[in-house]
Amino acid sequence: MMKTLAAAFLVFICYEVQAVELHTVLQKRDASSYDAYYDFKTSSFTDHPNVVRVEDFCGTDCSTRGVLKITLPQDDASKRRVVLDMEFENPTGWTFNLGDSSTNNGYAGDSSSQSRDAEVHGNTNSLLGYLSDNGGSGQAFNIPNLYSNHLTLLVGDEILVWTADQDPTKTNFFSSPGWYALNGQPDYEGPVNYDLYLGINKVISGGNYNGRVGSGLCRVGIKFLPAV
Repeated sequence: MMKTLAAAFLVFICYEVQAVELHTVLQKRDASSYDAYYDFKTSSFTDHPNVVRVEDFCGTDCSTRGVLKITLPQDDASKRRVVLDMEFENPTGWTFNLGDSSTNNGYAGDSSSQSRDAEVHGNTNSLLGYLSDNGGSGQAFNIPNLYSNHLTLLVGDEILVWTADQDPTKTNFFSSPGWYALNGQPDYEGPVNYDLYLGINKVISGGNYNGRVGSGLCRVGIKFLPAV
């Protein structure tokens, strides 16, 4: 019991530290403060070697769709976590999908490409998270009406911290061994990797064929952070 309480306390302290970091990033937010930046309203893009367009952008304005691969290299201590700062206008449907598998397609599915396939997606104004196959594939959380025009995520190994509309009262976290696996954990369905995938106004894999698309994600800023 004491070990369980101690572990829970350490997770909470870790969250508190990262929540402070997240709000510090938001205080400095402009295009130049990110490592990669994508403004779909103006078609102004700043790429980064660790952020690759695996499905190039198509469409215009806040209906642009595409997929980014974000790598947190094992041998670079300065890039072991990542902040995704997203701005929306009238978000509708599947505005984003952040997954641990290149074939994540919502609701914990990924066609058995990886057992480490946790994912989170935005559905209109709600944030939904699903555990990996290793974690049982169940729903981790469902937060309705969380954000209106701004959502920021801080992602690290086995943890996600979020804040909505730059409002400290809308800051929270989720942590689990069945969550994002970014520290070389074994995978019984696919290769070990240190990658995340971001579907923009769509799920990561597919979307058009299953209707899992949306609109309203207008800007994405990406900033790497060192390990805690």
